[in-house]
Amino acid sequence: MNSECIPRFQKIRFRFPASLKRLTLQGCHLPWSWMFRIQSLPDLEWEASSINFPCLKRLFLVDCHLLEGIPLEMSEISTLEHIQIKSCDISVIKSADKIRKEQRADGNYDLKIRADRQSLASQIHLF
Repeated sequence: MNSECIPRFQKIRFRFPASLKRLTLQGCHLPWSWMFRIQSLPDLEWEASSINFPCLKRLFLVDCHLLEGIPLEMSEISTLEHIQIKSCDISVIKSADKIRKEQRADGNYDLKIRADRQSLASQIHLF
């Protein structure tokens, strides 16, 4: 979904399919009242933990300005290879670094973290 879809949704009564498992929202400017509709989808894998994403390889976080951090439980995902952060708060970068440290403690040195300069508000060396 992108921002071009929103004017149409505001004029019609739209429902997400109940069987929806994956959803990508990008620049769609949905009002928070829609988040209740999204979170109530029965098959959507929405929780961020190793149980819900056991085979996750790449995590891309873009323009998540209100996100306070990535759950530390994500460090339990042994398949996680890459976290890309763009236009997010520095707390997201710090939580990604904690995840990387946890994975290294478990012997996994493959996790790469990339953050854009806008997100790098302090001197944290992640590369």
